[in-house]
Amino acid sequence: MPDSDSPDPSFEAANAFSFSSDNDEDGDSYAYFFTLEEAALLARELSGVFEQAHDELSRLQDDVILYKRIHLAKRREPLGTNGDELDVLQEKWTLYEAAFNRWNAYFAERHILLRDIGRGLVDFPYRAQDGSVYLLCWRLGEDGVLSFHGPDEGFMGRKPITLLPD
Repeated sequence: MPDSDSPDPSFEAANAFSFSSDNDEDGDSYAYFFTLEEAALLARELSGVFEQAHDELSRLQDDVILYKRIHLAKRREPLGTNGDELDVLQEKWTLYEAAFNRWNAYFAERHILLRDIGRGLVDFPYRAQDGSVYLLCWRLGEDGVLSFHGPDEGFMGRKPITLLPD
């Protein structure tokens, strides 16, 4: 963690539980294409997975924030801080990063494109019979895979699943 009053940019990004794939969205880079049925089955399981991820990351995030506040408060005192607080803060941050990376790997190993861990937003690559590539889109709280979008459209380009080409 930087030794300043301004937060580390990586802390701010992780603080939001956000992750966006840097995947080449041309369709050739996807290792696996899901059927609609497979995506629907996985989406049901992901509610519990996101609950576990949110619980773990929230707890660790709270630890990092607490130790960051302690460190900043002690820096304002005339006697300053000692290295022990910074060591604990770094340890807490390392634990948070490890958990964050572990959850990202969980999705990557299953070929699920994790878009935002905080909102529970994922995409499942899908290839239509004509070879066109689409992303089946699911967000935590939705009853199933109800929408899709093109690889270059993103969340705002979502369309009802009933319009998905075969």
